Amino acid sequence: MSGISELSDLNERDYIWRLTMKNTYQNSFEINLGHHFILPSLSLGLEPIPKLLNLQEVELRNLIYSGLVDIFSKYTITSDNEESTISVDWGNLLDNREDSNVLSIDIKLNTDRDINPNARKHYLSYYIEVFFYELFMIFNLSIPGSISLFQTYFVDNKCKTKFTIGNSCFSNSLEWSNKIGWPKIAYIPIKDVATWYKSLNIGIRQISKNDLERVIFSLLHVCSDELSSPSGLIWLAHSLESLFESPKSSIATTMIKRAFKILGEPEENSKMIRKMFLHFYDLRSRYVHGEFNIHHPSFNNILDDSIDDYYDQITPSYSIGFSIVLACLQILILNNWKGFKFLEEFEGINCLIVNNEIVNL
Repeated sequence: MSGISELSDLNERDYIWRLTMKNTYQNSFEINLGHHFILPSLSLGLEPIPKLLNLQEVELRNLIYSGLVDIFSKYTITSDNEESTISVDWGNLLDNREDSNVLSIDIKLNTDRDINPNARKHYLSYYIEVFFYELFMIFNLSIPGSISLFQTYFVDNKCKTKFTIGNSCFSNSLEWSNKIGWPKIAYIPIKDVATWYKSLNIGIRQISKNDLERVIFSLLHVCSDELSSPSGLIWLAHSLESLFESPKSSIATTMIKRAFKILGEPEENSKMIRKMFLHFYDLRSRYVHGEFNIHHPSFNNILDDSIDDYYDQITPSYSIGFSIVLACLQILILNNWKGFKFLEEFEGINCLIVNNEIVNL
């Protein structure tokens, strides 16, 4: 009878889908977090994120800790004919022990695949990667700059998987928007962000299939750059054009108008922001068309101090582009939307009739 009761709680499709998952695989991984996994900007002496969000540091840390425990202690990732459950013991991290940067993670995968025994652990490690990317995105959409995966790694059969994704674009955008007064970037409860993100059903998909997925994947690429680089401008432009249904011509002008429509036109600095956005798009175009002087891979300002000027030229464009994308994503989350639709408006022009004759206005 208990089986019948449980079946009644599932719809028929889910029940049949679960029956097809005939194999279960399990394993454990040891994850070495970066030294500054939580609120790294505080450790580096940068502008404090709590202050920018009008929160006390203790309060903010408690929000992050509770989010890790409540949402990411047991996390499910579902895809076609597969479902993984990832369990994490955050105790070491929360207790601030000497080994607090080392986590133990267990994963259980139900699948209809027959996975070669020699490849099972490696296959399961792919889900661990997806798990951390989702954790990174959810936390930083909730509390910009809160989590960094830079230098986080785990080892699988002597093969080291290392994350290079950092939080600096999120924290820099939060600081920039506070300084300029636009756009509004705020704290959103982690649970709300997680619910919205899970509703997108991205799962383990590796190629985006819609505008919103293109935005999210592009931001992950931007955050994977250790320093601001011209290639990041391409990813940001890709995000903006995916968000704003960009036209074939007058792209930059149309997009800043649409950004103002969604985020509100700033009471101050409107002309400056418009000018900065047009400059951002000009840099993007110059880079795409081979007209931008790119930096050497070593990026060494001791050998060449003009690197500093180069960096100062790119950074504001990064800030405005990333800030607009982040603020728009927060609008989507707060309204439980998956995109924006722009409608063309028109109105008729009245005629002026004098002595029964039409006068051109």
